[in-house]
Amino acid sequence: MNTNKRNTKFKLGIGPLVVLLFGALAVSAQAPAQLKELFARSQQQNAQALKQYAWKSRNEVRKNGESKSTQIFLMRYDAGGNLQKSQIGGSAPPSMPKGPLMGHIAQKKKEEFIELVNGLRQQVEAYSHLPPEKMQAFLASAVITPQLNQVLIQIQGQNVLQRGDSMSIWLDAKTRKQRRVEINTFLERNPVKAVIEFGDLPAGPTYRARTTVEYPKEALQLITENFDYKREGRY
Repeated sequence: MNTNKRNTKFKLGIGPLVVLLFGALAVSAQAPAQLKELFARSQQQNAQALKQYAWKSRNEVRKNGESKSTQIFLMRYDAGGNLQKSQIGGSAPPSMPKGPLMGHIAQKKKEEFIELVNGLRQQVEAYSHLPPEKMQAFLASAVITPQLNQVLIQIQGQNVLQRGDSMSIWLDAKTRKQRRVEINTFLERNPVKAVIEFGDLPAGPTYRARTTVEYPKEALQLITENFDYKREGRY
């Protein structure tokens, strides 16, 4: 236990949780390097397993708390392992103002808005799919914190893709499956916060059930919900 003291912090509970806590302590007694290696390996296996599925994804954009657009996509991987999406539903786009000048201004603002939304989504995706070398660098400096009162393990690191950013990953202490990821980063020096919550497919991999992205500068909130997973069995 003492050999891991510098790299592992413990948050202890009391009372009737004592037995549970000691069990979690035994789990966390693994060398941090070993736990990080197991996590990296399980991430690769989980990503490969998800390629057997097709699912639906609902993407909503809110500004100042008001829903501005909703799109529903059918998501699936092609034979080359590339993710493909096809829009199958959603709300109608807002009507454009009449007149060439007003229409031009509105169109320009719309394009800038779409570019911002896409930029935010791409940024979060970059953290969700770190290249192997970036994942290794993140895990090498990350701190493991068993949160025994919740039977979770937190892996937290900084300077993942940008200087001053951070990413925290919560794992189930028993199954090592992801339960939550929190990302704090910047877009053009403006704060961005993303929270990803995970679900489990029956006898299958974990998946990103809900992703919420907050961009306070523009009072924007992006919400993505994935559901209706069906195994295609092509792999």
